[in-house]
Amino acid sequence: MEKELRESHEEKYRRLFELESDALFLIDNERGTICEVNRAAEHLYGYSREELLRMKNTDVSAEAEKTERATQDGLNLVPLRWHRKKDGTRFPVEIRATHFNWKGRPNHLAAIRDITERMQAEEALKEAAEKYRSLAASVDSMYLVDRDCTYLLMNEGYRLRFGLPLEEIVGRRYGEFHSEKNAREFAEYVREVCETGKPSIKEHKSERDGRYFLRT
Repeated sequence: MEKELRESHEEKYRRLFELESDALFLIDNERGTICEVNRAAEHLYGYSREELLRMKNTDVSAEAEKTERATQDGLNLVPLRWHRKKDGTRFPVEIRATHFNWKGRPNHLAAIRDITERMQAEEALKEAAEKYRSLAASVDSMYLVDRDCTYLLMNEGYRLRFGLPLEEIVGRRYGEFHSEKNAREFAEYVREVCETGKPSIKEHKSERDGRYFLRT
């Protein structure tokens, strides 16, 4: 009866193990040997289960010394580590580990997630932010509004024309700072751009100082 219950529990955990979308590795902390993996691990690294069970966790790492040290130190979270697939491809992963004793030995279950797309998105955001900073610094006035004409951001040149702190402008609507006629014309301009998806260039005379601008 006890054996049947144990086998039943093991089968239940095996099903849960396979349902996990992250690559799972059961690793012996002292030896670094891989004791078990799920199908997601096979798919991510390109090795079969049989191949992985003959390997150590350092064998799939492109930073073997760091991996060995993290295992010995019992880290629960490694935000970034570079791993290597069977074909030699290096890729970034995030690792979350749960440490426990299994069959009388210290082990940990490592949930490994490929963060390539996340890092690419972060890099794209950095590049976009840098382009915005460069563009903002090169023009007199620059600002961004949403469909409701609410200010989302602006450069220092545009802010100075208001004479107000940035936090007192961002989040408020264009119409709160301009005449009803100007606000109506601007709302129509924004609507046209949003609906057509095409850029538009129009001459605009500032009510504040009478200067002329090309509004794009």
